[in-house]
This record gives sequence, structure tokens and C-alpha cells, in this order.
Amino acid sequence: RSRGARFNASLRFSAAHPGRFLLISVSEDGPLSVFENGVQLNRQRSYAHDAEGPPPTLTDWLEA
Repeated sequence: RSRGARFNASLRFSAAHPGRFLLISVSEDGPLSVFENGVQLNRQRSYAHDAEGPPPTLTDWLEA
């Protein structure tokens, strides 16, 4: 309940439609959440990139 409407809606929708969707929810304050089959796939963290060079690919970012 405390995570917000976008997070909760994405979590519920992905659980209701297993194997059909990969959902990405972007919060107003910045965090990005990835859901599949009612499970959050990524860790809770900011996606801001402050290092030199290009930002990581989505695959690398999810595996970090």
C-alpha cells in the first residue's frame, strides 16, 4: 500500500496476466520498477547516472 498507485497497479496487473507482459513503472520521484508475473524484477534504487561514459543498458542495469 505504501509504495504508490503506479507501483501497486503494475504489480497487480502483472500478477493478473502472468507470462504476457513486462511492465515498467516510473515513479514521480524517480525510481523505476520492472515487473513480470507479479514480481518486481529490479532492486529499489535510483536510475540516475552520474558516472563518465554512456549509461548502462537495460539488461546490465537489471542484473546489477
